[in-house]
Formats: sequence, C-alpha cells, structure tokens
Amino acid sequence: MRCAVFGCNSDNEKKNRSEEEKKIRFYTFPKDKKQSDLWKIKCCRKDNLNAATLRVCSRHFTPEDYKRNLQHELLGYSNKKTLLLKNDAFPSLFLPKQKTTDSEEQEERTKRLQKRINKSVVNEILEGIREPLEEDVLDEHTSANIQRAL
Repeated sequence: MRCAVFGCNSDNEKKNRSEEEKKIRFYTFPKDKKQSDLWKIKCCRKDNLNAATLRVCSRHFTPEDYKRNLQHELLGYSNKKTLLLKNDAFPSLFLPKQKTTDSEEQEERTKRLQKRINKSVVNEILEGIREPLEEDVLDEHTSANIQRAL
C-alpha cells in the first residue's frame, strides 16, 4: 500500500525497505465526511480520491495526533502497532505546497511588479512636491527675518 499524500514515496510493499521504513504505519481515512474531506485537501491530489481505499502514512502526523495508551506506558511496552490516531487528527507534516498554475503565478508576479512601479511613481511625486515646499518655507522665514531686522 502507498501513501496518498502527493509526492510521498512511503510504500509498505517495496522490497529492501530500511528499518526506518519498516516502522511506518498506514492509517485509513476517517469515516466522518468533513474530516475525510480535510484529509483529501491535505493530500494535495487533483485526481478523484476514493477515501475507502486510501491510506496516509505515519510520517505526516505529529506525536500529539496519537492517542496515549496508558497501559503500555505504565508496563513499559513499546508496541508501535497499537498507535491509534485521535478522532480529530489530520495530516500536517511533510505535506506538499499547494500547486499553483503558471498563469496564477505570472498574475501574482505582474501584480507585485505593478505595485513596485506605483510605489516608485508616488515616491517621485512626493519628492518633487517636498523640495519646492522646503524652499518656499525657507524663503518665507528669510523674508520675515529680513523685515524684522529693518
């Protein structure tokens, strides 16, 4: 069985698996529709997903996503096969970034470029306005001081 997360290579049927790969567990999608839909979104897959047959590997869950087994903890057992996910757990580690299309990416770049151009134009305009104002203020102060001195 393979992990449903896009780009994940976890596969328990692969020959010559390392010891680390042998520790990986696979979890079925939740029966709850909303939770199952969230898992589908986290998998970043565009094809139609049949949640009844898909699995997500343990690499995508945090330690806090698992239920504690106090009996095993107190007795010192370390049976990893009994690790159960909490009802509200969802894949959150090592997930692919949401893919964007080339046109969306180009559109974002164009918007950022336009923003930079607009900002530089505004700065040029403000600098042009500031300079005469400073000169006008100096001229008014100078003429006022000259009139007082007379």
